[in-house]
Amino acid sequence: MPSSATVQAVALAMYDLQRVITAEGRMRTTTGGIFDRITTGTAHGTGFVSGHLEADDYWRYVGNGRGPGGMPPVDNIRAWLERAGIAASPWAIAKSIAKRGTRAHRRGDTNIFEAGIDKWEGGASVSAAEDAAGRELEDAAIDVIRTNLKRAS
Repeated sequence: MPSSATVQAVALAMYDLQRVITAEGRMRTTTGGIFDRITTGTAHGTGFVSGHLEADDYWRYVGNGRGPGGMPPVDNIRAWLERAGIAASPWAIAKSIAKRGTRAHRRGDTNIFEAGIDKWEGGASVSAAEDAAGRELEDAAIDVIRTNLKRAS
């Protein structure tokens, strides 16, 4: 089992990822509701620790938009218009997106989640998780060497 220090470091790194993505998104979106529903967590067992981030299924369009083709969900557009306080036809917007894609997509804007992950990867919380895991691996390797040396003598 991984040490509590490693599990805690990974949990902190995942919380930091959520914070970075949310900060990036709040600057670039109109309503930001997706960021209120992000969850993070960790799982661990014998020999592993992993972190996960979960978001609404439309995360892949946040910031970089949606390309043409296929009708986007009108009900989702209606809900977004209501949250944003915009008086417009959700059906007309959906038809326009299906035909031309969103403005963000046409401009080639970056995905907020991907931009956040890029910022997070070089951050202190990732380094701390790597350091904790590295210390644990080093300690385990030393224990194996000591055990094998004692058996050999």
